[in-house]
Amino acid sequence: MDVPSALRGFRSRAIFLAAGLALTAAYFAIPRGAVQNDLYDVIAVASSLAILLGVKLNRPDFLLPWLLFAAGNLLFAVADIIFNQLVNPPTPSVADWFYLSGYPLLAAGLILLLIRAGGHHRIPAIGEAAIVTFAFALFQWVWVVDGIVDGSGSTAHRAIDAAYPSMDVILLAGLAGFFVTAAWRTPAFLFLVTSVVALLVSDEVYGVSSSSYRSGDWTDLGWLFSYILWAAAALHPSMQELSRPRRRRSRAVRAGTERSAPHARIVPAVGRSRPMIIFATVVLPDPDSPTIASESPWATSNATSSTATSGPNSLRSPSTARTASAMDLD
Repeated sequence: MDVPSALRGFRSRAIFLAAGLALTAAYFAIPRGAVQNDLYDVIAVASSLAILLGVKLNRPDFLLPWLLFAAGNLLFAVADIIFNQLVNPPTPSVADWFYLSGYPLLAAGLILLLIRAGGHHRIPAIGEAAIVTFAFALFQWVWVVDGIVDGSGSTAHRAIDAAYPSMDVILLAGLAGFFVTAAWRTPAFLFLVTSVVALLVSDEVYGVSSSSYRSGDWTDLGWLFSYILWAAAALHPSMQELSRPRRRRSRAVRAGTERSAPHARIVPAVGRSRPMIIFATVVLPDPDSPTIASESPWATSNATSSTATSGPNSLRSPSTARTASAMDLD
């Protein structure tokens, strides 16, 4: 990224963060009503537009995940507008369908970034992420979903209320899988993590007290932060790193490193009263090498072993002098 683009990205990110936080503070400062609802809708729609702006400024190699993020947040924004215009509609409503449609898009974007970063190749780490997801799903069922299913209300009402915690599990699965890659160290990913956590916290609070929720409650704080931070992730230049494939070291490189590992051993010195530490680097041949038969010292091991091991001067052979060093132990 050139310097002018980086400066534009920094200004856009700083302006959006400052404006978003200021509007959030104003949202809770004004009384409940149409003005407050409109302010919430402005923040929601602006988040989707800011994500698209971040894609344009930073130009990631893989556009699809970020377009899914913009679409998912836009569906949330449309649901918010419907919810606010209908003034706390009963469940289920049209707003619920837009809300529930946004979660799979966000989760799909996270999973696509995970695959792009090569995290799907790290099977043990993915297993650990699956354990975290399963534990969260179990928590959701015991503390949230079970109470909703056995609670009062119509079947449709309970089904919709139970769908939100289930969507949270899907969203967390996409996020947890991303920790198996090195991309979690980037600022953009930290923004994404904070955004998803804020979304999940508000969803959990709403899930256990949906009947008493009203627009303008403090539960809205997590959803507003989620909008702002998701846009901040897209506006940060490090979002490019989330879209780049990360190469792993090949097995040959790792095997070569292991073959050339240094070794040390304490052995008694020949003709001396103090022991010595012998340092040596042992290089093992590659059995698949086509030149092993002609160049490998193992091909002539039978012929040289008798010479190398015969006589008191065998430790002074030229090959030993080239590959080993000794240090007296005082």
